[in-house]
Amino acid sequence: MQLERNRTAFLSKFGFMKNGQPWPLITLRQIHSDLIHHVSKPPRSKLAGDGLVTETPGMLLGLGLADCLPIILVDVKKESCGNFPRGWRGTLKRIVKKVSEKWDATLGRCQGNVTAAIGPDSWLLL
Repeated sequence: MQLERNRTAFLSKFGFMKNGQPWPLITLRQIHSDLIHHVSKPPRSKLAGDGLVTETPGMLLGLGLADCLPIILVDVKKESCGNFPRGWRGTLKRIVKKVSEKWDATLGRCQGNVTAAIGPDSWLLL
């Protein structure tokens, strides 16, 4: 319950609210896999996997991180984004290549429009 209050306070502070409700925060139960999800609406139950891509405005994509680096992808022209952790397990499973393939299959080919960032934490919005 406290976690939800903290998240709502955070989202409210930065303007991620609509009609008094926080934007949906989509997170994963990370399983050190190469499973990437395309999300167009909040899932009914928590997803398991290690990456998210979307083109839906008004949703936040979040990652929990320990010893992995987050990779954040944004295509401003197509108004789409994605994120995933990059640790040694994901590297062995070629997660970067698989995110690119999932992006192309669900959001359309990027053709050089994607900007990537590597950072210590990952909160994305579209």
